[in-house]
Amino acid sequence: EEEEEVETAALEAEAEEEEEEDDEESLEDDEEEDDEEEEEEVETAALEAEAEEEEEDDEEESLEDEEDDEEEEEEEEVENAALESEAEAEDDEDYYDEYDYED
Repeated sequence: EEEEEVETAALEAEAEEEEEEDDEESLEDDEEEDDEEEEEEVETAALEAEAEEEEEDDEEESLEDEEDDEEEEEEEEVENAALESEAEAEDDEDYYDEYDYED
């Protein structure tokens, strides 16, 4: 009977030790999982920030391109108006020269 008690106590101690090891292993796994999740969140946040920055850069570049196009268009309009005005002046001059010539 005493031998049985010793054996039972040894088995209980072994079971308790295994349970403690399992608990410790489980805690370590949880911590590792938490670390991995945190790392993923940091990476995701970094990627999102990078994507947002690229999007803002693209929008800024698009606006700049739009402004450049508008400036170019305005310059062309001014240039065309100047050419048109010059052509009209030449036509007027030719007309008056012709008119003067006839007199």
